[in-house]
Amino acid sequence: MNLANIIESLSIYHSKAVLLLRDSEILKYNMNMFKRFILYRTEDACGVSGTGKVAEGIQFSSNKCVISWISKIPSVEVYDSIDEISRIHGHSGKTEVRWIDSAD
Repeated sequence: MNLANIIESLSIYHSKAVLLLRDSEILKYNMNMFKRFILYRTEDACGVSGTGKVAEGIQFSSNKCVISWISKIPSVEVYDSIDEISRIHGHSGKTEVRWIDSAD
């Protein structure tokens, strides 16, 4: 493997950015483009998801969100906003969004 191939496939992770090196060009992706969260459920209203951490999610800069359910019936769903997730899955406060990443 030559140096060009190594540089092409090299990814450097830093706390708030990922630098991808390719063809001597540096592409910088700011990790603030999205925020991670979990759905934490204190009571299982439907008897499907259980309690505690029931889903992992990402909110993109467009405000669209993706959640991945952690259950016996795993699935991935896309929503227009975090508010939509709360309205559908909040179960009158029995499920809350807990942010992993800060808003900065």
